[in-house]
This record gives sequence, C-alpha cells and structure tokens, in this order.
Amino acid sequence: MKKIKKVPQRGEMQIIAATKIPHQGEIQSIKNTSIPRQGQIWLVKFKKIKETPKTFRSCMVISGDIQNEFNDLVVVVPLTTDNVENIEPFEVFVKNTPATGLKEPSKIQFIFPMTIDKELRLVEKLGMVSREIMEQAKKAWRIAFDIEDW
Repeated sequence: MKKIKKVPQRGEMQIIAATKIPHQGEIQSIKNTSIPRQGQIWLVKFKKIKETPKTFRSCMVISGDIQNEFNDLVVVVPLTTDNVENIEPFEVFVKNTPATGLKEPSKIQFIFPMTIDKELRLVEKLGMVSREIMEQAKKAWRIAFDIEDW
C-alpha cells in the first residue's frame, strides 16, 4: 500500500524541521545555499579585471534584506588588507575575529560598491560584522556619497 503525503491546504502552515539550529554568533560555512543578509561578509568571485586584480575577494553585503531575498542581484563593497593602518572617512576598519570570518585585519571600502549576481559570484559566507561596525558603515556610506542632506 502506498503512503499518501498530505498536501497543506490553503491557510495551513507546513512545518519543516531543521537538523541543527545554529547558536547566535555561530559561524557557518555555507556554500551559497543561504540568502545573503546586510552586514554579512562573503567570499566573492570576480573576473580578473584592472579594477579587481584578485579573483576572490572578501566583500560585505550592503543591499537590504528584502532585495537580497527576492532579487538575483545584491550590492556589496570590497574589503582590503592593504594599508589598514590608514583609515579614510569613507572606510571602516574590521578586526579579524571568528565572528567576521576574516583571516587578517581589513577595511571596508565604501567608494567601490558593486552590484553582483548572487548565484554566480557569492562563493561562501565568511561571517558578519557587529552592530557597531554597521553604524560606522552607515556613516562611511553617507560620507562616500555625500548623502547627508538627502
């Protein structure tokens, strides 16, 4: 006898059980299976071009969570390990911690935003910046694009 799977009717909720629920702050190595969220740091694959000499680069997602969920594109800003001793007003220093997933101290460069295809370019989620870094990021973004008076 065949088992009949019940299909949820309109208005009914279907509950899906997770095998493991991560604890707050726990870093997961996800190979492009999750929706990128604002403030997350991802390893991004780029084609070799003059503006982006490295094929793989850490980037922070700056586009909003709703766009990230429903659009094929996300907006990211690159991180660099070059000259982290000198932080410009449009840059934000980020420590290499387990939460960020960075191997070296870095700085976020808000003057180089890029819109990328999340399926083609996002390789792996590395981590997440803190709320404090996100507040600094908002200020740096406003300075980079002179949008105080918008």
